[in-house]
Amino acid sequence: MTPSERKEAILDAAVRHGAVCVRWIHPRLYGGLSIHSAEKDLCRLAGEGLLKKAASTGRTTYYVPAAKLAAARGCHHWISKRQGAKSLANRIGVAEYCHRHGLRRLTAAEFKETFPLLADGDARPTGQYYATLDTEGNGVLGWVEVDADTRKSPTRLVSSTAAKFRKRMKNRHWRAVINDGTFHVVIATPTEGKRKLLVEAVRDPGFEIYITTVPEIREVLLSESAK
Repeated sequence: MTPSERKEAILDAAVRHGAVCVRWIHPRLYGGLSIHSAEKDLCRLAGEGLLKKAASTGRTTYYVPAAKLAAARGCHHWISKRQGAKSLANRIGVAEYCHRHGLRRLTAAEFKETFPLLADGDARPTGQYYATLDTEGNGVLGWVEVDADTRKSPTRLVSSTAAKFRKRMKNRHWRAVINDGTFHVVIATPTEGKRKLLVEAVRDPGFEIYITTVPEIREVLLSESAK
């Protein structure tokens, strides 16, 4: 991979996830090069005004697209806005989950293009949907709900998440996807203790809800609250 190809891949990742960090790009883009090479490239892109530093958790520095990159890629200006700890934790929580499991996170445009009958106008510029589709369209469509609001009780979080997709079941195309078992919802929560409480709160919503722990959510929330 040439330096220019690597640069484009980094910027693509930043736009897709609304954030980027060394841990996500180094294994995939740098071959035998050291992790410091990836760190230097992110700093260089920030110096060029394409990325901007958003949070540092002690072990990870996250960057988000700058306005210059959003404009160059024709993205919604939302992607370059700093919207607080919860917004950043939401972006990073979805991305961390997708990277951990090798999932393809869909942008809003990709979701509408891939699933035109399911597009309901609610998708954000950086989406929370992922897909594991093969060349014949077989696979799973999923949604990652990030538990970034520590004040929300487990019961309320499960209930509000389930309600989003019960509403979608009024659409016959959504109903078909949900009923055939190819749609999953994941709730990503910061701690193992909260995960156990969420598991207990799930009461047969009518589709699969998986509860998983993504500790990076807590790290981002703590780093932002300390500022």
